Amino acid sequence: MRFTLTAGEVAAIVGGRIIGDPEQRVTHVAPIETADAEALIFIHAPQYVEKIAESPARVVLIRQDLVNRAVEVSRNDRTWIVVDNPQVALVALHQHVSRPSRLPRGVHPMAYVDEAVRAQLDESVYIAPFAYVSEGCRIGKNVKIFPHVYLGPGCEVGDNTILHAGVKVYSRTHIGRHCIIHSGAVIGSDGFGFVIADGRQQKVPQLGRVIIKDHVEIGANTVIDRATLTATIIEEGVKLDNLIQVAHNVVIGKETVIAAQTGISGSTQVGPYCMIGGQVGMAGHLRIAERTRIGAKSGIARSIKTPGEDWLGAPALPARQTKKIWYALRFLPEIYRQWRRFLKQKTT
Repeated sequence: MRFTLTAGEVAAIVGGRIIGDPEQRVTHVAPIETADAEALIFIHAPQYVEKIAESPARVVLIRQDLVNRAVEVSRNDRTWIVVDNPQVALVALHQHVSRPSRLPRGVHPMAYVDEAVRAQLDESVYIAPFAYVSEGCRIGKNVKIFPHVYLGPGCEVGDNTILHAGVKVYSRTHIGRHCIIHSGAVIGSDGFGFVIADGRQQKVPQLGRVIIKDHVEIGANTVIDRATLTATIIEEGVKLDNLIQVAHNVVIGKETVIAAQTGISGSTQVGPYCMIGGQVGMAGHLRIAERTRIGAKSGIARSIKTPGEDWLGAPALPARQTKKIWYALRFLPEIYRQWRRFLKQKTT
């Protein structure tokens, strides 16, 4: 993204402190490795400080505790914009310089929208070709529905929400305001419930729904199943990556983030502000305490009751314990060789 701002203007946008020339011009943000003289580079971790000397960039967005060392190793002609968190500052800068997408409004002639729903649509809504909006749906203001989206009967979509191409939303699903749902996501499909009767697997009817609250983002090809009787609930601010399975009756607490290929089994409740790595598997009917952090490929077989802990491994344990086990495993081959030698000596 290209723009033209002075270092002083950038500092004002991000709430930073200037060291150097506030009139220095910047036209884009770039990594240290590819930056030119008019790029704004950002330093958010100590390992990048030594690389500053190699960069021609004249303006640096930098974390407060790193600036003194960076000035020591750098040229004297640089301008520094000092902030507490460069990544948060970049979000503010991006929001300032980006231009909203100019999407068309209205219902395309090749979309199907139930007549009663169509009569209640706000003029700011866009419904693309080949989208299908069933009876009883309620669509908020400024909603964008792209091609091949399906909304089943009785769905609700809140203001400013975007449904990208190919999203499938089963009946009676509630999607809040300011949500983004990416292509291929399926919301409200049946939970995986069966019971043996007369020697055969009989389907347990899935009569509940899915409730997605405000400011949620759901990645491509993620699936969220409807509850058996009540609701599968995704609380406000949750961010789900691609290829995630959320089973029936699951509740995910507010502002939790979950990386790709994670699977959460039925009736598990994940607390608020958790961070869950990729390919994590969770058994059903668990309780995960708030602010829990779970490392990639972990297997969670029991509830985590203490808030703010780090867990790792399969089966998962508190991360410090798992790391001790992994360290000890390095010595297992040698211990095994010694044990074999001992057995051989004992039998001779």
